[in-house]
Amino acid sequence: KREAEVLQILDHPGIPKVEKDDYFVYFPRDNPQSLHCLVMEKIEGMDLYEYMKGKQFRPIKEKLAVRWLKEIIDILQLVHNNNFFHRDIKPPNIMLRANGQLALIDFGAVRETTKTYYFAQQQGNVTGLISVGYTPSEQMTGQAIPQSDFFALGRTFVFLLTVKEPTDPKIFDSFYNELRWKTIALDISPKFGDLIDRMMARLPRNRPADTRQILQCLVEIERPTPQPSLPLPRIHK
Repeated sequence: KREAEVLQILDHPGIPKVEKDDYFVYFPRDNPQSLHCLVMEKIEGMDLYEYMKGKQFRPIKEKLAVRWLKEIIDILQLVHNNNFFHRDIKPPNIMLRANGQLALIDFGAVRETTKTYYFAQQQGNVTGLISVGYTPSEQMTGQAIPQSDFFALGRTFVFLLTVKEPTDPKIFDSFYNELRWKTIALDISPKFGDLIDRMMARLPRNRPADTRQILQCLVEIERPTPQPSLPLPRIHK
């Protein structure tokens, strides 16, 4: 029911559409247990894990990664601006449509950032949803906040850029609880690598404050580097 209510509010081509009467409860004749049902738009395409599998797990390049990150951050901007956060971002929950556009799916774990939610956090009454390798530590203890989505999204892009799961010992430093991924990523610029690392910072306060900060970083990454001007040749008379 909560998923249906959220999806009715969020109107974006990158989010499955749900109409007013698409959530309903069905009461079977021979079973006292009622069934909660939800009809939603089917996103045609494949999820990003299937996409990587289909291309023999070859890493994507930075240009595509920047474009995809902008698309997902644009979706998250709408989600966060409506006081929700997703809580379960990972490659299988991002769909690639046939037209090349991305969509974020599976809003079953979505939460609303209200005083009631934060009070429930303090009382320890928030369920900690865990997707191993993608879930930040604060979420594991029921303390998720909007910046928790940035951590999971950063881990997702490490997978896309390296084809290594975040728990792979080749990139995961268990002592520091960090990913050492940039040495095996192909042709990643320092600015883009630093942005991904900031999104995955262990402490939420060290991550970008909001989606606007991430979008601004992406604009700067895409801005062409000015070429040094050549000195004018001297004319001898």
